[in-house]
Amino acid sequence: MLAFGVSVINRQGSAAIINEMGELIAEKKIETNNSLSISLVPTISTLLKENSVKVDDINLLAITNGPGSFTSLRIGLAAMKGLFFGSNAKQYGISSLKVIAANVLVKDGIVIPMIDAKKAEIYCGVFKVQNNQIEVVRNDYAASPEETIPELMNRYPDAYFIGDGYEKYQNLFPTKPHTVALKNSSIAYEVAKFGLYEFHKKKKDQNKLSLNYCRKSEAEVNKNITVDV
Repeated sequence: MLAFGVSVINRQGSAAIINEMGELIAEKKIETNNSLSISLVPTISTLLKENSVKVDDINLLAITNGPGSFTSLRIGLAAMKGLFFGSNAKQYGISSLKVIAANVLVKDGIVIPMIDAKKAEIYCGVFKVQNNQIEVVRNDYAASPEETIPELMNRYPDAYFIGDGYEKYQNLFPTKPHTVALKNSSIAYEVAKFGLYEFHKKKKDQNKLSLNYCRKSEAEVNKNITVDV
């Protein structure tokens, strides 16, 4: 069994192939300096070709479905739907924030990844890491950094913060928080592993993949928005 993971969060992209034991076969960064729509599929095609893997050989596809750059997420999801059109591969959408939390070098503790959401907001999630397991403490949400950072610091004083959202707004932290390093593996490797986990848990595959943009709207404050591609 082969699982294929794809991560496209803002301008950070990667793809990875793992086996049924969760062992990494190969991974590759997706260069997005020019245009993600131009570089995504060729990079993935090269990764597959270099490892003598065809699309039909892949049993499971997992992709970050947000939150993140709306444009990047739409391009990534549309490209994967096109590439895997007619494939029998199980398909899973994985939280961008969850995979960032899983990609840190923390054995036990609270991890709070932050993604720059532009428009003076950040995407956040709160996760508990324990014994190599990830538990969702607070679901993904979008908020003003001025409002949510003091609240998070007060509620989780020993938490580890990471992400470009943290880097952009670290001056808003009342005291210096704990920071943490990333693993050497790519985000896509974690995406593929989460997809494999969902498969082994026998959760229904999401053949109609959708984006969880997570941006607060005027009509529904603090409710997630799901956008079909």
